[in-house]
Amino acid sequence: MTRNLGEILAWKYPDGGFVVQDDGNGPNIKAWTRKDAKPSAAQIEAWATAYAAHQRRLAILRELAELDIQSIRAVRAKQAGNATEQDDARLASIESQAQALRQEMCSINESLA
Repeated sequence: MTRNLGEILAWKYPDGGFVVQDDGNGPNIKAWTRKDAKPSAAQIEAWATAYAAHQRRLAILRELAELDIQSIRAVRAKQAGNATEQDDARLASIESQAQALRQEMCSINESLA
């Protein structure tokens, strides 16, 4: 089973109804009290892929927000009309990073579609 089985099940079933335990051979579902059927290993693996993509999308959004924060001073200097070459270079670098992250986000979304 997947090493982050508990996280995956909590993501899929936020209202609980299961117990995950690691008996030394990796995590497994110790108890299942939900009305729906206990998921198969194949279902869990598919969810693991989707969960990893979800986690990466969240990380990309955090990185994009951080890039926005990093650009504030240079944008303010441009708006005031006193930007330096360093400000322009910084904004170009930040935009390049942001474009790469947005492209990665699109690729993740397409792979899950």
